[in-house]
Amino acid sequence: AQLRDANGTLIGLHTLEITVVKEHLLIDAEPAIWEWTIADSEAPVTTIVSGPAATTGDTTATFVLSGSDNATLAANLEFECSLDSFTTVESCTSPYELQNLEPGAYELQVRAVDEALNTDPTPASYTWTVVGAPETTIDVAPEDPSFTSSATFEFFSDQANSTFQCSLDGAAFTTCTSPH
Repeated sequence: AQLRDANGTLIGLHTLEITVVKEHLLIDAEPAIWEWTIADSEAPVTTIVSGPAATTGDTTATFVLSGSDNATLAANLEFECSLDSFTTVESCTSPYELQNLEPGAYELQVRAVDEALNTDPTPASYTWTVVGAPETTIDVAPEDPSFTSSATFEFFSDQANSTFQCSLDGAAFTTCTSPH
């Protein structure tokens, strides 16, 4: 495929040959040749097509990356990825996967690079939070040993919007609320 820039100029290597033609159609046997390359001067645009949920308990994050460029076929774009800043950059491909993430907030930045090494000046950004497993704390419980057949428990979770399930003496877990 021939690639053209936004002005329609053919990008790539060009060759011009010039020969002299004299009277009686005498032609210069050694034409002058000049080769030059018209480089793509337009930066590509980067898109993060998909990634993890905004809040997830999954410690693996997979991203689908895409880009476009007027002069370079999208299939020929390369990507550079950075987690939380562009101080550390690595070459990456789509799909891009991060593993063993600790609980916390993250930002992935991705920029496309075209065949002429033009880099997207405004990297695509994707933010999400990995939450750890919730922890339940029992605040109020009966004395041990207890001399009564009734007991009241008060409990809470370290994560907002949590629901609870309770089990007494190995029975099936059922929905419960605090106090229980």
